Amino acid sequence: MIESYAMFHISLVRNDVKDWQEKKKKLLKLANSRSFDVRCGEFVLSDFFHSKKSDSDYTEQIQEILKEDIKQSELLIGEGDLKISNAWFEKSRKGMSHQIHNHGALGYSGICYIQYDKKEHTPVQFVAPFNSVRHGQSIHYQPHDVKEGTLLIFPSFVHHFTLPNQSNKERICLSFNF
Repeated sequence: MIESYAMFHISLVRNDVKDWQEKKKKLLKLANSRSFDVRCGEFVLSDFFHSKKSDSDYTEQIQEILKEDIKQSELLIGEGDLKISNAWFEKSRKGMSHQIHNHGALGYSGICYIQYDKKEHTPVQFVAPFNSVRHGQSIHYQPHDVKEGTLLIFPSFVHHFTLPNQSNKERICLSFNF
């Protein structure tokens, strides 16, 4: 008998946010109420350092806006009752990018594309936590069909980054951890 099994599987949940135009207005209003700085060691504008764990009203508003979309995603992840523990907005202008990083060893992370032109912007790039057995190089994955209103949820330990924004159009994303 000969068999082959996939020993490891890393899920990426891709979800189109329902009632996107209405939710986009709410998220942009929230983003525009925040202070943005260039993040140290990175080249994106973010309210990360203004978002504190004690900023529960902020995360509760985001949880409420995206609750039905998160609930749908829970079914595919196999986890229930995902609660946002912290969240932040990121703005990327021409030439800006986000260096390779992860969000820790435990839990899930998410990205929601708020202002995104799929003809001009590129989505997050993921790096597998193991190398190719064929050539030993790192394995990259770019999600397909990302557009405004796309919600991605993935294990927090997965390394990811963004390519430099080549457009004059600003790219705005919401990032968060569960």
